[in-house]
Amino acid sequence: RVPDANIAELRRAGLLRVWQPKRFGGHELGIHDHLDVISELAKACPSTAWVAGVVHAHTWISAHLSEKAQAELYGADPDSITCAVVAPTRSTAKKVDGGYRLTGFWPFGSGCQHSQWMFLGGQVKDDAGAVLDEGEFLIPTREITINDDWHVAGLKGTGSCSVTVKDLFVPEHRFLSMRFLMTGTGEGLKKNDAWLYRSAAVPVLDIALTGPALGIARAALETFLAHVKGGRVLAYTGHVQSEWPVSQVDLADAATRIDMGELLLRRCGPPLTDRKRAE
Repeated sequence: RVPDANIAELRRAGLLRVWQPKRFGGHELGIHDHLDVISELAKACPSTAWVAGVVHAHTWISAHLSEKAQAELYGADPDSITCAVVAPTRSTAKKVDGGYRLTGFWPFGSGCQHSQWMFLGGQVKDDAGAVLDEGEFLIPTREITINDDWHVAGLKGTGSCSVTVKDLFVPEHRFLSMRFLMTGTGEGLKKNDAWLYRSAAVPVLDIALTGPALGIARAALETFLAHVKGGRVLAYTGHVQSEWPVSQVDLADAATRIDMGELLLRRCGPPLTDRKRAE
């Protein structure tokens, strides 16, 4: 899991509020700002960057919630951290008076140990098993069981444990229909009307996962350059690595691929200053 000290530093620097609505203490910045923050964090700690990136994504989702749910989420603490497992996976939800009854198992809850709230995806079904709706249930993390099962080699610091709930009541105002999210018709957009929240969900939520890879690649390139400086000689060949054409070509190829990746990501989302074109 990400150390508590790292999360405290992110909060202190305001780096978890990049996509949070201004009405609730956020910065409401653009996609480029998100990429800048997350890729820079990843150069030092990819797991911290991953968790911060998904928190950004979930603040974006939160902007589409009902006004009552947003007030619950941010009212007492604008620094509340929301994590999520957006996919419905192994879950069932049934409509009941005033809300829903939710039961399920969700893997890959990145950063869940640090969260105060979680979005869990689920399908709402009738008694015959037909799907009536599907979307995200906003639940206080204290009502969720976090399973200690994240024992992996890659991104092991993200604390992406599975979570479970059993026959949990979720009030109706804390359910966000994915159909509303995908079509940009969520209740929250009545007041959170910035272009960021009116952007299409799939590109935004996909881009939110890419910043760590960009930062990791940049750090690898910088580490390699530092490694070969100072006249390092390759074993058995006598070549000075920084002067060897093979190393120079490989370095140029890697740098070009990283630049192309970054340019493509930035092309996917206009900067905040380009509001008129985006709208």
